[in-house]
Amino acid sequence: MGNRVGVGITEGASGNTIGPDNVIAYSDYRGVELHEQGTLYNTMTRNSIHDNASTGIELIGGNGQLAAPVVLEFDLPAGTVRGVSCCECTVEVFSDSGDEGRIYEGTATADQTGAFTISKGVPLIGPHLTATNTDLGGNTSPFSQPTFGSVGSLRMQHGNDLAVTQLQARQSAELQDNGIGLGISQMGSSESWDLTFYPRGVKRARASITGLEPELVDWDSPEFSVHPGQDAVFTRMADNGLAVTYVLIFWDKATWPGGVGAPCARFKTQGEIDRYLEFVEFIVHHFKDRVEYYELWNEPNIRYYCPKWIELGDYINLVKQTVPVIRAEYPEAKVSVGSVSNTRFAAYDYLLELLESDIMPLVDVISWHPMYDTSPEDEIYRDYWYQYPSMVQEIKDTATAHGFDGEYQAAELGWHTPGEPGDEPLLHSPTGANKYASRAIVMHLGLDVAVDNSVGEGVTLGNLCTVMAGTEPATLPVQVQTIVTDTVVNVVAYTFSAPYGDHLVALWTDGIAADYDPGVPVTVTVPGMADRTVAGIDVLYGFEQRVMTTEEDSDVVIRDLLVKDYPIILRLSSIKHVFLPIGMSGRAGPSRLR
Repeated sequence: MGNRVGVGITEGASGNTIGPDNVIAYSDYRGVELHEQGTLYNTMTRNSIHDNASTGIELIGGNGQLAAPVVLEFDLPAGTVRGVSCCECTVEVFSDSGDEGRIYEGTATADQTGAFTISKGVPLIGPHLTATNTDLGGNTSPFSQPTFGSVGSLRMQHGNDLAVTQLQARQSAELQDNGIGLGISQMGSSESWDLTFYPRGVKRARASITGLEPELVDWDSPEFSVHPGQDAVFTRMADNGLAVTYVLIFWDKATWPGGVGAPCARFKTQGEIDRYLEFVEFIVHHFKDRVEYYELWNEPNIRYYCPKWIELGDYINLVKQTVPVIRAEYPEAKVSVGSVSNTRFAAYDYLLELLESDIMPLVDVISWHPMYDTSPEDEIYRDYWYQYPSMVQEIKDTATAHGFDGEYQAAELGWHTPGEPGDEPLLHSPTGANKYASRAIVMHLGLDVAVDNSVGEGVTLGNLCTVMAGTEPATLPVQVQTIVTDTVVNVVAYTFSAPYGDHLVALWTDGIAADYDPGVPVTVTVPGMADRTVAGIDVLYGFEQRVMTTEEDSDVVIRDLLVKDYPIILRLSSIKHVFLPIGMSGRAGPSRLR
């Protein structure tokens, strides 16, 4: 029948061993789940973990958030696996039909650099391989990303045999702003969803205690009170350094119990507006020490979606009356408007008309919801996917022309997979969803738009949060020349400045994502960067490798780089980055050498 979670370890439970020979399968969500930073040294060994709806092993702060190993090369018929792990860690390899570990295949001990090899002597079962690593303290990681095919390699550059290092994601409190967030769509009195945020490294959040959709509202809960459990969520988010957006949506429960009789569209009378302003004043007063951003409504544009819909003229009037109330209570607040639904549809016209109004000088943030399972493989969305960057530019140009000088945010990005909560079509494999999500996140950041994911938060998101921390969009005259001449390849590049004077170049092929992509060889030239060392970062699989370069005049040239259908990020640095191996604590710290 299935549990939501097969085995849960939390509240500081430490020093436990699960296995060998347990079967943990068919859970409605996760097979094994470890919560909280004090939950440590829990070992999972030689179990059969499979067919759980979301994932096999999930660390939500537990086990030191130990990173999964990386299977760099494998050969199923030959029975061989080579990869990188934490140093001197125990690596276990499994076969599975998905991305978990049904059949235990073998064990290896990584050397002091983290490299490991398994040669079983007989064929591996497959069809996919995964691996876990357990450090010297007994902390076990999640499963690695699965392999695809009978033989494969994650080579980043042809001819590059330099050492590969496991990438260790950081937690929110350890990172500078990265422009990446997560959202809470419904908040009960004992809400704890935020506990999944901090291990991912997100630096932003979007939330509301009242629920963003009518079907998610607790109509019996009063709107002019905050439960201590809800209060604790906002305190934790502030303590972890998250920039929080509170969505000021108001159901007027006292006037229309259960929503019965609520007008559609909303805010056509001053009495209704006054009740909303009273609510706004209460919320801002209560949260102003922890919440800086306040968003006026959620998806006001959806016609006849009651009681949410607000006609454009009434929404503009509501903004004009609400902004002074927020400013009077909290002058430093940043006011966000828009928050329209899927901009592939009529929501985009609603947003553009809003941007042409006279409220633009009054507000600080413009937001919209651009991507719900959007990808090039969907014929309905394909043109929208490729036109989207120009739409963002139109949004910015229109807003600027009407007096806006603030920030932009894209919210509720999501690519659903089997086992994810929600009622969207299950269109993507976990690998495909991660690839599209990572593209969209980097693209938005490159366009100077902050992002908020609604589903699909995972290891890839955590890697991106760490790599993109402290970065800002920057113009670099990068030249990318594809070596393949018999096919048309659309290579996308976004460039960033980073801390310590570094620069990042993010590259991917912008076609339909495959579960396994060997990559397209390209030559990358970055003018004026001849004195830089270059490291390649694979955010999907979680590893880093020094890239071989040549200097031509003042340029750095990278040949035979394999660009994939997800972001490969090049870090150009005048300071050599040395990522130390992960020891007993499961944490690695970068040191820097001139």
